Amino acid sequence: MIIFGRGGRNAKDHGPILPQILGLALPAAVTSILSVACVPGPAGPSEHAMQASVFDDTTPRFSPDGKDIVFVREADDDSDLYVLNVRTGDRRLLADVSDYDLDPVFSRDGIQVLFETSPNGFAQLHLVPSAGGKSQPISDVRDGWATFPSWSPDGDVIVYSCGRPSYEESDLCLLSPSGEFLGLLGDASPSREIEASWSPDGRMVAFASNRSGDSDVYLIDVETRQVTSLTHDPVHDADPSWSPDGSQIAFTSYGNDVPQVCVMTRDGSDAACVTQGTQPSWSPDGARLTFYRDTPEGTRIFIADSDGSGVRQVT
Repeated sequence: MIIFGRGGRNAKDHGPILPQILGLALPAAVTSILSVACVPGPAGPSEHAMQASVFDDTTPRFSPDGKDIVFVREADDDSDLYVLNVRTGDRRLLADVSDYDLDPVFSRDGIQVLFETSPNGFAQLHLVPSAGGKSQPISDVRDGWATFPSWSPDGDVIVYSCGRPSYEESDLCLLSPSGEFLGLLGDASPSREIEASWSPDGRMVAFASNRSGDSDVYLIDVETRQVTSLTHDPVHDADPSWSPDGSQIAFTSYGNDVPQVCVMTRDGSDAACVTQGTQPSWSPDGARLTFYRDTPEGTRIFIADSDGSGVRQVT
């Protein structure tokens, strides 16, 4: 099953946080003008009350047991992390550290959520208990930013994008969960290397890069550092996500400016788009995808079977 979404992802202001960082990820959000009634009173124990009338839900990721989805809700120029129970639909606020709490991903044991936030201007990586609690910073990219994290299969290493203030250049960097910088994955690059996704066998990292002029999906061998291009078409391809068995990679393709959730084999062959949406991510059993998609109310989270059938909205 696949979960995906489309729309107002990570609308970072010009300043230390620029919209250009999203250049490989998504187009600008489509702002909905449809008002949604607000529910008065305090939030319940399992759900944070939404006071904004317009919001966008993006960047969904399954928990390792498949019971929950962590995602980003953006409202009134403030992006926060939420956790959704897939079965019941209950939703709770997980993290509100700054105006830009983005790109969440569960740890391999499901105990923590890794994400980026910008309390001091530049995006850095933080960890927060998945059950809720205080977040802790683990990266410190001086005069730069850390975004788009992904865990290694053994949970011992994090790959992420580390960049300079302009956001025009970024590299793939490695970090321990305790915050120890472990160097670059590959060579320093004049392009933007973002949206890393570690293969289940730990041998490869898929990522998006504009090194060819437009955005394509690439693989880098963790041991040899050899880079292979998986997509070659002139449209914008981004957001790679490995299937749990490592045989396929889901990604977003922007043919005709309409984002589609597509799936290809790990060598880039047999690519096929299965449904409309953005930023796909696999369920732990590989049967479903989650993603986000435009609706009249704003972007919302959806789930579908891995072949694109059985689409249903969950936020």
